Parts: sequence; C-alpha cells; structure tokens
Amino acid sequence: MAEDFDDALAEKRAEWASYMRAYTRRNKDAINAERRARRAENREVTLAREKAWRTANREKVLEYKKRDREKRPEDYARWKRDWEKRNIDKVKARKKADYRENKDEINARLKKFRRENPEHYRKQRLDQSQRRRARLAKLPMEDIRIDVLYERDKGVCGICGREVEQKDMSVDHIVPVSFGGAHTYDNVQLAHINCNKARGNRDLSETREVINAFDVPVKG
Repeated sequence: MAEDFDDALAEKRAEWASYMRAYTRRNKDAINAERRARRAENREVTLAREKAWRTANREKVLEYKKRDREKRPEDYARWKRDWEKRNIDKVKARKKADYRENKDEINARLKKFRRENPEHYRKQRLDQSQRRRARLAKLPMEDIRIDVLYERDKGVCGICGREVEQKDMSVDHIVPVSFGGAHTYDNVQLAHINCNKARGNRDLSETREVINAFDVPVKG
C-alpha cells in the first residue's frame, strides 16, 4: 500500500513539473516582467540575498562563469572592453595594486617576453611612445596595428618607396605629431625603421631627397 502511494505521488509530481515547464514556456515574457518588477521594488534586499548566495556558492559561480565564457568568448571580450572604457580609473588602480603585489613575478614575465619576442616588443614600445605623444598633445588617436598598415600599404615604404621586410617596419606620421599630426590611419604610413629615423619631423619630400641622394640603408 505504501509503495503504491509513493508511486502515485511520484507520478503526480512528474505531471506537475511537466505542467509548470509548459506554463513557464508559454508565459516566459510575463513571468520575467513580473520578476523584474519585484526585483526593482525590493532592490536592496534582492542584491543582498544574491551577494550572500554568491559568497556561499563561490565555486559554483566560478564554474558557471567559466562554462559561459567558453560558450560566448566574443561577448565576454566585448563586455570587458566596454567595462574598462567606463571604469578607466578602477582599471588603473587595479593594475597598480596588482603590480605592487606581484612586482617580481610581472617583471620576470616581461623580461622573458622581451628576450623571446624582441621585434614585437620594440614595435609595441614604439607604438606606446607615439600614442603617448599624441595623447599629451590632445590629438585625434586610433589604435594603429602595424600588420594592418603593412597590408594596406602593400609592404612598401612611404618614404623611400622600396619594399619593407616585416622585421624592419615602423609607423611613420605623414604630418608629424610635433606639428599637430593625428595618430590615425589617415595620417600614418608604413616605413623602414632607418627611413623613419632619418626623417624625424622633417618634410616628407625633403627626406626623400636626402635618402635618395645619400643612399641611406633601409634595413634597421
């Protein structure tokens, strides 16, 4: 008799669960609207309860976020960029705190990276320097990728007109930053490292004449 009752109860529970799933699917929008309204009315209580649950179930939360990131990596990358743009001061403070706490480890990683990727590190430092100059001068600025510039300019130096090997490429400002030139794709061109150094902030046509007259070596 007890077994029959348990079986009947389990069957009723299964029927009820099936009914609730179907009801939820049919009324999803209304249910979500009601939940949002209830959450807005009791915002502080809801936030406190959710925070307490996350604290008590930290491992579950981390595992869920990990699986969700793996499913939607592009969405997470976009959200991270947007959040960092809105919270620049927080990002800077966090990076400073992280550096203070892990200074030796971070410096060791940077040294290893410089040894293993000297060309990439040199180009990265050059781009940072150019961006800093443009920022200090309060000029228009874009994130210039030298590989994109190489493809756009078909691997040809904008100063001497000769082909540029990837290990010898640099970003040259058509109108120098010191003269108000923007750090944007419209105002940059591919150039050999040595052509760029020879030019400095001189006029482009003048630099071409010097390079052609004295046959300045183009390899860095």
